[in-house]
Amino acid sequence: MTTEHRILGNIYGRAETADTLPWHREEPALLLPEVIKSHPKPGRAIDIGCGSGVDSVYLAERGWDVTSLDFVSDALAMTQARAQRAKVSVTTVHADILEWDAPRDAFDLVVDIGCLHSKTGAARRIHRDQVVKMLKPGGDYLLLHFEKRHLLDWSPIGPRRRRRADVLKLFAPPLVEQQFVRKAMNSPNILMGRTMSSITYWLHKPQSIR
Repeated sequence: MTTEHRILGNIYGRAETADTLPWHREEPALLLPEVIKSHPKPGRAIDIGCGSGVDSVYLAERGWDVTSLDFVSDALAMTQARAQRAKVSVTTVHADILEWDAPRDAFDLVVDIGCLHSKTGAARRIHRDQVVKMLKPGGDYLLLHFEKRHLLDWSPIGPRRRRRADVLKLFAPPLVEQQFVRKAMNSPNILMGRTMSSITYWLHKPQSIR
C-alpha cells in the first residue's frame, strides 16, 4: 500500500458522511456542464478518482453511461449511495488508474478532478498514457490541477502544483486545449502566498488521432 492509498483511505474511513470530507462540494466540476453540452448526445464517461461521486451522479442524471473508478472502497460506497439516492445507476470499479487494464477508445469523456495532481515522476506519464488510451477520438478530458505560481509554490505531500504550460506539454500531442478556468482559493500557508490557484482544463482528442 502506498502513502497516497493509506492517507486517502484513512480520510474516507473517518468521514461519517461525504460532506465531512475536506474537499467536499455539491456542485459539478467547473466546465463539466459546458463539456457535456458540446456532445450531441450522452455517451460513455469515466470519473477517475470519483470520490463521493458528485460528478459521476451529475453525468448519470443526464443520461451518460458512467464508470466510477477509485482505489478507496469507502469512496465507492459513497458514490453508490449517492447514485441510489438520485435513482440513477453507475458502474463502480475498485482499482488504481496506474494499474487498471484500461480499455482502449472506450470513453467519450474522462473526468479527472483531483487525481493526476497527486502524481509525480513516472506515475504522471503512466496516468497520461492511460487517459489517452481510454479516450475515444473526438472525446474530451476534463482535468483539475493545482497551479504553480512561483518558485516557492510547492508542497512535499498532497496535490502537486504545475505551471499551465507544463500540464499542456504533458498531454500535447495528442490532446489539445479547448478551454481553461483558473480559480483562486485562500492558502493556509503564508509561505505560499495568501492565495493558491487551481486550473480546470478542457482538453480534446481530435478525430484524426487513432
